[in-house]
Amino acid sequence: MVKNIENNYKRDIFIGSVWEDDVYGVIYKLTDTNKDGFLQKKMVYIGRTIQHLHKRFRQHLTDPSNKFLKQAINRYNKKLKITSTSNNHKKTTSGGEFVIEVIKYCKNYDDLVRSERLNIAKYKSCVLDYYTIINGKKVPIYGYNANRGEHIFSLPL
Repeated sequence: MVKNIENNYKRDIFIGSVWEDDVYGVIYKLTDTNKDGFLQKKMVYIGRTIQHLHKRFRQHLTDPSNKFLKQAINRYNKKLKITSTSNNHKKTTSGGEFVIEVIKYCKNYDDLVRSERLNIAKYKSCVLDYYTIINGKKVPIYGYNANRGEHIFSLPL
């Protein structure tokens, strides 16, 4: 059994009618809708969180740690705002540039890590596996994940 390192942090998730006792965290899909037509298609980022979806979305939009996602957000050259909505399962930016939605509820840490890895593979969003080289730089083809998800030896794909 993998030691749950995230138990030290207060989980503040409330998603719809599901309270934190019922759900440990969620797997979400963040979609760059390609509203500006810069890309050939929509691109995705798969992530996991134990926070409110709105809070995680705001973190991605204001200070993305993923360089590929940061480039995508900066491409719109404006401060992106999240629309106010009562839907706790899906959020969007006010201009429709990005959409974040829950794709799976997870009851424990192991399920959260395993599900993130499986969904990164399913959506082909890992730049390590799906990229092209343009002007000497790695350019994502399907998504913005910089890795295949957290690697835990005790969790088989």
